[in-house]
Amino acid sequence: MVSVSFLIWRFLAPTPAVIQRDPQNKLNVTCLFNAKQLLSSSNVQPQIESVETSATNTGTFDVSLSLFTNEHFNESLPGEVTVPNCIFAQAKLDEISASNDDFIVQLEECWATRVENSSGLPSYQIVQSGCDAQPSGGEAADAKMLIQNYESNFATFKLMSFVWTNFTDVEQFIYIHCDVTSVKTRLDNALDRRVEV
Repeated sequence: MVSVSFLIWRFLAPTPAVIQRDPQNKLNVTCLFNAKQLLSSSNVQPQIESVETSATNTGTFDVSLSLFTNEHFNESLPGEVTVPNCIFAQAKLDEISASNDDFIVQLEECWATRVENSSGLPSYQIVQSGCDAQPSGGEAADAKMLIQNYESNFATFKLMSFVWTNFTDVEQFIYIHCDVTSVKTRLDNALDRRVEV
């Protein structure tokens, strides 16, 4: 018997996401031939040597960032919060039902500023590169924490409220800004949008 093996390898399309859910698939195929047969691999002409596909496109979408008082995300945050109570945030695609699993939302970057301008200073990092931002100074490790990210059509995090140093009580505002990526799982359409609250 003569054994000939082939490797069929499925590569993933390029994506800007930090993580991916789809595995790269490898399939080993082995063919056995009777030893009486003469086999030359030089005469084997594959019909397809490789196929490269990419269904990635960019576009826009509507997303909302809502603030809540609890981890059940069922009570909206009023205009004020008592420090150090937690603020719970949820970013979701508008006009997409909760049961629609065609889209995945990822918070890429989230940060807080004292003013409405997302470039304003001072700035406090909440999410960096799709992960919890490193604790600042001597704050607790769980002062900011992603609850759900890149799992469904909404993403959530919690943030322990705070006050800005060297600002008076009347200057204490927290504006939260996020860069959000959404991937349409069926067509792998990557869409980017910045939302601010």
